[in-house]
Amino acid sequence: MFKKLTLPVYILCGAAILALVGLIVGAISNGIEGYAIQNFGLTVAFSIISIVLAAGVAFSAIKFGNQHFISAAGRVAIILLLAFGLTFIISNRVEVVSTLSWDRDNQATVAAWNTGLTSVIFFVLADIAFIVSGFFGDKEKEAPVQEAA
Repeated sequence: MFKKLTLPVYILCGAAILALVGLIVGAISNGIEGYAIQNFGLTVAFSIISIVLAAGVAFSAIKFGNQHFISAAGRVAIILLLAFGLTFIISNRVEVVSTLSWDRDNQATVAAWNTGLTSVIFFVLADIAFIVSGFFGDKEKEAPVQEAA
């Protein structure tokens, strides 16, 4: 089973792990008292759906070979879902940064900013990894192209 894994599958798995870590750190940031992220449920939903889609794209690549349309459509959906979820974190943590400009001694504000920024970094790295995984292919495992009759 593991002998069939190619570089894009490994990158997909790594990107899914990065997205999961970003989600966990985002949940920690959301739990800081007084600094809850509005609509964080949508971020959780988008992240979970993107991780499941990543597993589906990886399974498809292992089972059926590199089918360009399925792989590309899955990756685009994953990238967009993570980006949509990321916007909720960023938009809520902008307010935290504005608070930090005049109240640097508030430890809850500093913690909310640090964990929020860390979550954003992990989500951006996951998005970049999903994009990069699309540029690697395995010529031996490509699905045969069926020409129209």
